[in-house]
Amino acid sequence: MKKLNLLALVVATSSLFAANAFAVDLNGKKGIGYVKTLNGVNGFDFQFGTGNLIIEGILGLSLDSPKDNDGMGRTLTLGVGGHFQALRAEAAAWTIGGRINIGNGQAPTPKGLDAPDGVTEFGLSIPTRVYWFPNKHISLFVETGIDIQLVGDKGNVYTSGGEGTYFKLFDTEGSVGMSFWW
Repeated sequence: MKKLNLLALVVATSSLFAANAFAVDLNGKKGIGYVKTLNGVNGFDFQFGTGNLIIEGILGLSLDSPKDNDGMGRTLTLGVGGHFQALRAEAAAWTIGGRINIGNGQAPTPKGLDAPDGVTEFGLSIPTRVYWFPNKHISLFVETGIDIQLVGDKGNVYTSGGEGTYFKLFDTEGSVGMSFWW
């Protein structure tokens, strides 16, 4: 086990030194990874760099079938946004952007009951992200910002609480993600 920890330390340290050998230039690059955003959308993250703009699409799907239920619960979430690279360094970038999201879900159906109607939720975010590039093909990021969620009278999909409008200002939980670039 000690050899594995030592190997992980060597790999992490060498990636830090290798990161200084390039500048972050995402123009024409494509990225795929995983993201959990401010507003609760999580799933596959598709990114494309064009100049100083990173265009982003998010697709998430979750299925839930607890043991005592007849029907399967499901949630589909989609997000589309853009992130402007306001500052770039050799192995990091700071962005500010905008994102819209939509989620549709249905809770699992208890035995003997009819399936409930689906629930739809909309949102708008103004995220700010800090990207870190341990090498030119991998990025890790954290995000915070302003988030507005519009929840209908049937309940929510991926935010907590009942109906209404939810507003978060620089959420302390933030969000995280990782992408592979080529």
